[in-house]
Amino acid sequence: MRKIILLCFSFILAIAAELSIATFNVENLFDAKNNGTEYQDFVIGKSQWNEKTAKVKFGNIKNIIKELNADIIALQEIENEEILKELMRATGYQYFAFSKDKRSPIGLGLISKIRPIETKIFKVPNVKTRDIVKVKFELDGHEFSLFVNHMPAQKNSLKSRESAFRSLKSAIQNDENVILLGDFNTPYGKESLLNDILISRNMVDLWQFMASDKRYSHINLRPIDHAVVSKQMVDGSGISYVNGSFEVYKQGKNVYSDHFPLKFKISTATKAKIQEKNIDDIFKNPKNTPFVISGVTVVYKDKKGFVIAKDGRGIYVYEPKNDDLVGSVMDVVINDVGEYKGMLEVKSLYVSKIYDKLMDPKLQMLGEERINEARAGDVIRSVSGEIKRGRLYTKYGDIRIYSSKGKMEDVKKAKFEAVKVVLYHNEPQIWIEK
Repeated sequence: MRKIILLCFSFILAIAAELSIATFNVENLFDAKNNGTEYQDFVIGKSQWNEKTAKVKFGNIKNIIKELNADIIALQEIENEEILKELMRATGYQYFAFSKDKRSPIGLGLISKIRPIETKIFKVPNVKTRDIVKVKFELDGHEFSLFVNHMPAQKNSLKSRESAFRSLKSAIQNDENVILLGDFNTPYGKESLLNDILISRNMVDLWQFMASDKRYSHINLRPIDHAVVSKQMVDGSGISYVNGSFEVYKQGKNVYSDHFPLKFKISTATKAKIQEKNIDDIFKNPKNTPFVISGVTVVYKDKKGFVIAKDGRGIYVYEPKNDDLVGSVMDVVINDVGEYKGMLEVKSLYVSKIYDKLMDPKLQMLGEERINEARAGDVIRSVSGEIKRGRLYTKYGDIRIYSSKGKMEDVKKAKFEAVKVVLYHNEPQIWIEK
C-alpha cells in the first residue's frame, strides 16, 4: 500500500520573495529496526548495520541538511516515513510528504518550511520503481509544482527506464511553473533520457548553467541527479529561476552519501534584464557575466566543443558530447567564461532560442583579408598561400600554422577551408585538423 502524509507543526504560512530548493539522494537512510523490507546490508543482527551506525548516518545527513538550509528539500532513499519525520524535526522543518511501496526497501519525498497546497502521487505502471511525488506550493500568489523522482537505475532495461520517464512526462502535462527534482539515473546531454521531456514540455535542465567540468552529482563524477524547471521560469516573469544560484554542494573530505546535493533559488522579484553584448565584449571583459548574445552561429565543431561566431568573430565553447549542429543559429546567455592555455573559452552557456533554419556557417567566419586581426576562437573561412618554416604567408599577411599530426611541410601553394585559430606562445596560430 502506498501512502502520503502531510504533517504540520505550525500554522504560520511563510511567504517570501525568494525560496531556496534542493535535492539530495541520502543513500540508504535506514533506521535501527528490522521491518522486513530492508536490503540485506541493513538487517539488524545479520549485517554490520546496528543502532550505532544508524545514529551516525542519521547525524551526518542531518548536519548536511542543516548546512544546506533550503526552504524545500527533495529526498531520495529514505526507508520510511518515521525516519523522515524524525529528520524533519531534527532539522527544523514543518511539513513533509512521503511515498513508499510496502514491499520496497526505500521511498522518497520532501521536507519543507513552506506549507504545501496540494499533494499527489503518480504510479509508474509495469515498472519496478518508486512513485513520482507531486507537491504544489504557492509563493507570493504564484503557484509552482514540484515533482520528486527516483528513476530506475541504469542496470534496468532501457524499455522500463523509458516507460518511467513517459510516466513523468504525462504527470506534468497540466501544470505550469514545474520543477523536477531527484535522482534520475541518467546523464546530462544528448544521451539523457530527460531530453524528450525537455523538448516536448519546454523545460530547462539547470546543468546547462554550469561549466561542463563541474557537472557531477555523484562520487563517480556523473551528473545523474537533476534540477529541471519550466523554460518560462528562466525566460519569463512571475516565478523565476535566480541567475547564478544553481550549485552542487560538495561534502568535503567526509562523504556521507554517494550523491551530492543540488541547490538553487527561485524568486518572484522582477527579473533584471540581462545586458546584450557581442563576442568582442567577451574579450574586453570576460568576467562580466551573465550577458546575452543574439543570433550567433555554430561555425565549427570538434570532440571537445564548438565555436560560436557573429560578424566574423568567434569564441570556443567547451561542451563535450554536445548535439549542436554546424549552422545552427541561436540566442545564448553566456554564464561563465574561463581560460584554457591562455585562450578564452565559454564554460557555461544557456541557449534561450534556436532558430528554425540552418545558416551557411561561412557567412559568419572571419575573412582571409582580416587575418592580421585573427585571435583564438576565430574560424577563418578560407585561406591560401605559401607554407614556409611553420608559417602561412598570404597576400594579406602571415600567421603560424600547425597540424594535429605535427609540423606542416613547406608548400608553395596551400589552401584551407574553415580553419580554427588557437594560441601558441601568446601568438595566433592556424590549427589544421587532419
